[in-house]
Amino acid sequence: MIRKVFLVAAIAIVPAYASADESLSISDCIEGIIDHREGGKLYVQITDLGGGRAMVVYPYGNIYEGDWKNNEKDGKGKFVWGDGDVYEGDWKNDEKDGKGKIVYVEGNVYEGDWKNNAKEGKGRYVWEDGTVYEGDWKMGDREGKGKLVLANGNIYEGDWKNDVREGKGKFIWINGDVYEGDWKNDVREGKGKLVLASGDVYEGDWKNDVKEGKGKFTCVNGNVYEGDWKNDKRAGKVKFTWVNGDKYEGDWKNDVREGKGKMTYVNGDKYEGDWWNDVREGK
Repeated sequence: MIRKVFLVAAIAIVPAYASADESLSISDCIEGIIDHREGGKLYVQITDLGGGRAMVVYPYGNIYEGDWKNNEKDGKGKFVWGDGDVYEGDWKNDEKDGKGKIVYVEGNVYEGDWKNNAKEGKGRYVWEDGTVYEGDWKMGDREGKGKLVLANGNIYEGDWKNDVREGKGKFIWINGDVYEGDWKNDVREGKGKLVLASGDVYEGDWKNDVKEGKGKFTCVNGNVYEGDWKNDKRAGKVKFTWVNGDKYEGDWKNDVREGKGKMTYVNGDKYEGDWWNDVREGK
């Protein structure tokens, strides 16, 4: 069993820090862990730097240097983890709280607000590949309003919840395509409008990042499809109007006319019957 205790032990204190209005004993200044199974001991060493500042050397190579109050990190300080991560900024009651910057050993960087040892408030996070998020944080996660610029140049701006895109948001692809609408669990879901760089426009339902449900697709050439979608394809009951005035109403499957349908041509001709693979099957 491992338990956290205060140790009274004879190790070097150089000297133990004490402010003008308080006196700290060795047991106040040295905190460690005893493993009763093996009898091992771990200690911290506190060095008084003067002016209310201290250097604290923890087990496993972690080091803190900065303001020290009531035997806690409080004020401005720098913490270096043994694995190479570095935080520099505000502390309160031994936790990161206020403004601060953390540089992770792999190259990612966060700079912004902290509360209760977690990213909270406004902040900017830069990944080592160049991806950048700037916006709201809550309890260490992206939550609220924020803008994400991906390394490939694509941009998302809108709502976040539990570290994923959720709510209303706008996504701009580097090729010029633009989606604006609902998001859920990091994908397009709900109602949304997609304007392609080609000029084609889809407006309607989305599920799991694809067109599914009811929707209208307007081609740049003037043709209009209105009806059901399934797994990003036209499927179900639909109405299709060509720019020349021809109209089709009926069944679609796998993005083509298939099933029962009625075709009305602008010259007055009509066909009502079976369709298969976009071709009339009957007279």
